[in-house]
Amino acid sequence: MLRSLWSGVNGMQAHQIALDIESNNIANVNTTGFKYSRASFVDMLSQVKLIATAPYKNGLAGQNDFSVGLGVGVDATTKIFSQGNIQNTDVKTDLAIQGDGFFIISPDRGITRNFTRDGEFLFDSQGSLVTTGGLVVQGWVRNGSDTGNKGSDTDALKVDNTGPLENIRIDPGMVMPARASNRISMRANLNAGRHADQTAAIFALDSSAKTPSDGINPVYDSGTNLAQVAEDMGSLYNEDGDALLLNENQGIWVSYKSAKMVKDILPSAENSTLELNGVKISFTNDSAVSRTSSLVAAKNAINAVKSQTGIEAYLDGKQLRLENTNELDGDEKLKNIVVTQAGTGAFANFLDGDKDVTAFKYSYTHSISPNADIGQFRTTEDLRALIQHDANIVKDPSLADNYQDSAASIGVTINQYGMFEINNKDNKNVIKENLNIFVSGYSSDSVTNNVLFKNAMKGLNTASLIEGGASASSSKFTHATHATSIDVIDSLGTKHAMRIEFYRSGGAEWNFRVIVPEPGELVGGSAARPNVFEGGRLHFN
Repeated sequence: MLRSLWSGVNGMQAHQIALDIESNNIANVNTTGFKYSRASFVDMLSQVKLIATAPYKNGLAGQNDFSVGLGVGVDATTKIFSQGNIQNTDVKTDLAIQGDGFFIISPDRGITRNFTRDGEFLFDSQGSLVTTGGLVVQGWVRNGSDTGNKGSDTDALKVDNTGPLENIRIDPGMVMPARASNRISMRANLNAGRHADQTAAIFALDSSAKTPSDGINPVYDSGTNLAQVAEDMGSLYNEDGDALLLNENQGIWVSYKSAKMVKDILPSAENSTLELNGVKISFTNDSAVSRTSSLVAAKNAINAVKSQTGIEAYLDGKQLRLENTNELDGDEKLKNIVVTQAGTGAFANFLDGDKDVTAFKYSYTHSISPNADIGQFRTTEDLRALIQHDANIVKDPSLADNYQDSAASIGVTINQYGMFEINNKDNKNVIKENLNIFVSGYSSDSVTNNVLFKNAMKGLNTASLIEGGASASSSKFTHATHATSIDVIDSLGTKHAMRIEFYRSGGAEWNFRVIVPEPGELVGGSAARPNVFEGGRLHFN
């Protein structure tokens, strides 16, 4: 009875000590550098009534001992030196140790050394780095003989830690000599993926063909924004930051008017044939038997293959009017009206080569010399010039053999927001020539439809681009960007903010420029903006 009472009492005493330790841990939850402790329990003496025995030779098994424990006690308290959380306090003298180690502090200039993980320090009036309790932090101080602008950055920051420990003290009146920055470095992740969170509008282009600006002869708007820079269309993004990822020969159709053709249909009972846009059409109709005129029969035959040609026929008095609105995605067979084989019978008035071309295909190429004659483009300037040329030819066919930008009444630009913009200016003619723009996707058996590119350009769609009226604009095109600022110091110790701007200019290529605030100037800066350095390039394999 007394043994059980004793075991219960000392068990409660041991756990009381453990609770005292845990209470202390909780109380120091906000103590900087505090390491928690835990109680180590150990059992006390046991009273042995019967010792353990080994098995007997006669076959009787061995027995365990018969003992009664006399309770539990606390053998030790163990301090757990685990890594704590490092926090930002916005106090320059607050320090922390990552990993093993201690700060050394002393109350008597290093004679007595104490160790702590508490890095809550401050400078006293004499410049000594001390704890909140007044103990001075021990360590090594950089040699007072400054290397000025002669040494390297490594030499300027070198501290000799081979000498004896001493009080860390920095003279409050000390002034660092000016040391001009001679090198800058940075780390950045330039995002060339399918989606970019950091984008900016592509560079503006006017309606005249000129040499795009480069790092030698840059052209700026009213600010420091570059203009007249042709960019690779294959490396651009839409307004949502999704990459267009144009592949070879992918592109769009742009229709400037509905294609139209009006022909007389001859009465005929024989088999009538015609080939439009490469699709053969034929019908046989005896009006005396069918009670259907050759005109109606011809219309029905053409409309039966509309899904293959894009052409729809209408009765226009006693004539047949063909029309293609050029709204279907696809290849050449669905665009314009082209007689690819002369008609017979009722179609005899359709001659080989008759055509009305109002839709033009624009296809992307990686070649640095795209063939404009077949509608190839690589850069934003290539596409802008193609659209402007063809729009003017459709409006005024007389320009086809002698087109000049100066004679163009339709201007195509890329505005400050990164949008292709078409403006149908008034050419002062009596007849107003309005256009209706429609953008559709190009695809074939070997080329897929780039939906992102098509949708971005479909903003140009308008039922009537009125001469002298409002312009039509595409959606916004962007390029991936990355920008950062770095502080540099001049020889007088004045700090300047240097801004570095990157933008993606190709599949694996980025351009960058450096800007400093005016009136600062950069060596190699442009003549128009001496504070801007242009033409930097990065190429990744």
